[in-house]
Amino acid sequence: MKGDFLSQRNLSYCLQSGCLGLERDRVKACMWRKVIVLSGERHVTDLDTANLDYVCAKLSTAERDAAMRQADALARQIYGPRR
Repeated sequence: MKGDFLSQRNLSYCLQSGCLGLERDRVKACMWRKVIVLSGERHVTDLDTANLDYVCAKLSTAERDAAMRQADALARQIYGPRR
């Protein structure tokens, strides 16, 4: 997972739109978009932040909160504690 920024981006897109045999799951798409932004990767752009806002805005408050908690936990697992 770590160091494979493009795979994370592609996964989030497929979870958002349903591709490569993955069913749409907007909560997980939102979660992965947040992980991407939290990654600190040099390739993260304003487009990634815009995608995060776009996908997560379609969720209920409870879904968005769950996605953010999951993203924080996953980002810590992948990248370690935030500095």
